[in-house]
Amino acid sequence: MLLGLRSHFQSIKSRRYQHSQTRSISEGILPEIIGDRSNIFIRESPSKGRGLHAQRKIPCGETILKEDPFASWPDLGELVPSCRCCFAHLSSKRDTCKSCSSLYCGPQCQMKAFNSYHEFLCNKIEGTQAPASALIQSSGPRKLPLIAAKIYASILAGVQQTNSFASTWEKLLLLDHAKGDRIPSSDRWPKDYESFHKDFLESSPTNAKFFNYDWFHRVMSILIVNSFFIRQHDASRLQTFQDGTGLYILSSFFNHSCAPNAEYFFENSHQMHIRSTRDIQQNEEITIPYIDLDLPVHQRQQMLQSTYGFECKCE
Repeated sequence: MLLGLRSHFQSIKSRRYQHSQTRSISEGILPEIIGDRSNIFIRESPSKGRGLHAQRKIPCGETILKEDPFASWPDLGELVPSCRCCFAHLSSKRDTCKSCSSLYCGPQCQMKAFNSYHEFLCNKIEGTQAPASALIQSSGPRKLPLIAAKIYASILAGVQQTNSFASTWEKLLLLDHAKGDRIPSSDRWPKDYESFHKDFLESSPTNAKFFNYDWFHRVMSILIVNSFFIRQHDASRLQTFQDGTGLYILSSFFNHSCAPNAEYFFENSHQMHIRSTRDIQQNEEITIPYIDLDLPVHQRQQMLQSTYGFECKCE
């Protein structure tokens, strides 16, 4: 696996990943992500960068898309036990990883997790040994450093299974500019990377060479601008739970509006649902709210500027 990883990274090292960043829609990567969805397309939005638009008229109340996350991390403090793969709330029936005791809603989710990432996280930052993890301790309540580690595991899983990291890395690179050129940073990231290195890279100099701090910073920058909180509503208890945080490749292309024409929500899993809240005309941009729209205008503007790096023009 390490030889495959080395050859793939060396083949693009001299290009600094620029080919992946600048691939046009016609080269196939964006149509691949949109798939067979005939109701939406991606194009440039004035002053916003790329955004999702309606391919046809979309009536109010229509489900525009459903999307599973590229990577996600559950809220381990949640009182309701949930599946580590899909975040579905668990009943008494559940499957358990024999090595680390991670919980799953069934064998399908357990196998999907193992093949996608869990093999490289088991007894590191997932399972009964997780409290001893340097990254778990460094992250505290923050999920993004853990999602970055999960992306690392997904890349290794992809290389192991297909001898290619393209299916993971190239999709992630699309989000380098999904919301423009805003590149946020945090003075906590060097410490996070130190902990990530201790948990995953100390025994693997080859991996450490490629998954360096520049890689970690780039992934964290993508995550902080594009991630969504995953909140599920429990009608029986009239409560809404934050079940975790997720990164959604296609849904990251939805731009914000304080007067949106669509909303997103979750139904007992980490799958995101996007639904129109009014009629959307053909070619009209589809927008969602990034923040609580009940907040005063100045608070919304401040939050959008500090978190997403753009100035809201709403009045």
